Amino acid sequence: MSAGLPLLSGPPPQAPDSDACRKCNKEFNMLFNRQKQCNHCGYLYCSTCTDYNALMPREHGYDTKPVCSFCIELLTITAAGKGALKSFQMAKLKKYLAAYNIRTDRVVEKDDLVNAILEARSPNGCLRHEYEDYYRRHSVPDRTSGARPRGVFSRPTNAPPPPVDSRRTPVNNRTTFARPDLEPDPPHYASPSGPPPNSRPAPRQSHPPHTPPSSSQANSGQRPSSGSQNASPRPPPPPPQARPSPPPPPPTMEQLMEMTAEQVSSLSVSALKAVMFANHVNTGVGVLEKNDERRDRARREAEEQCERQREEARRTAHAEELRREQEEMDRVLAESLREHNEKERREDHSEARTATPPPSSPEPAASPSPPPKMTPAAQSMATQLERTGLCVICQDDEANIAIVDCGHLCLCRGCSNIVMGATRECPLCRTRIVTESRLLRIFRT
Repeated sequence: MSAGLPLLSGPPPQAPDSDACRKCNKEFNMLFNRQKQCNHCGYLYCSTCTDYNALMPREHGYDTKPVCSFCIELLTITAAGKGALKSFQMAKLKKYLAAYNIRTDRVVEKDDLVNAILEARSPNGCLRHEYEDYYRRHSVPDRTSGARPRGVFSRPTNAPPPPVDSRRTPVNNRTTFARPDLEPDPPHYASPSGPPPNSRPAPRQSHPPHTPPSSSQANSGQRPSSGSQNASPRPPPPPPQARPSPPPPPPTMEQLMEMTAEQVSSLSVSALKAVMFANHVNTGVGVLEKNDERRDRARREAEEQCERQREEARRTAHAEELRREQEEMDRVLAESLREHNEKERREDHSEARTATPPPSSPEPAASPSPPPKMTPAAQSMATQLERTGLCVICQDDEANIAIVDCGHLCLCRGCSNIVMGATRECPLCRTRIVTESRLLRIFRT
């Protein structure tokens, strides 16, 4: 039944005499609104304002005692553990420390406030007596000085007489007008009824349409101060208030990366919060409301964004370089295949011509033409492909077949069979491979 109730340190001091509730200022009576004492602060409240309970220690156990709505919130914080204290807002913890006058030397994070609260407790879990005494003397709100709500059984009080309304006092001196026909009727206070239906209100201010200057000068001395006030012009209306200009939008991440450290330090806290919120940066509980920490966090976020962009640029450049190398290798292989086909076509044509020799003396056999020279780009590509240690054709297996005539170790077993069945040339330098005996298999340990 009493599980979860806060614990009281002991009986409260004797309550001072009071005829009304300290919170709602409702007057006490013996029938409907009896007084109750709060067992923490010790002041008197009505039954509505003491509708909370706490545990009072006794000799063998605890008793449930009423406490007021002012004290129950503070007692709940006193009874909370370290994990529950961390879930409270910092403003609530600071209000608790100020109510009990608990001093803190240096507060940077919420853990400092939590540690100060835990250190102020006594071994029984309650606050020490000096903190509770300070709370009873200085921190309990008192609302009995305001207007008291009236009830059926409220005691009558001597009310002061109502103030006399000077505006209802008739004026004996009558104003003398230059135009008797425009003089307003004197005020009537004999009866509270309104004016007769045929009566019309006299105009407050009138000017003759055409008044000679002489008559106006002659009658100026007879006009009283009230006539001069009616004739005074109305003050000009106040100028319309200008709407405040909206705050400038927060800088984007690109603009933040182009700023210097001094420009970032000049930004407001709201602008830094907007930048971190727009870039999905979770500040968490560890970041307090300090300009330096916010600016450092925004500067680090900008530096990380710049580093990510540089890394992305490096990856893109590396992928582009690999793509160019692959294209160059494909081009070299395609050119080698095209030249091989052209050479075979020339050889077939020459063999067809030599098949039917003329009756004249036979011509000496033509010496085999040297292999065509490769371009510098093709030579560098061939050297790079050979140094990788993989087959230059399939790029999957290890190159273990060397060509004796040119010395290139650039083929695997399967690709060497394909080359001997097709081009019979070195894929790097296009040297003619006469027989399979010109291929040497290398075994690596």
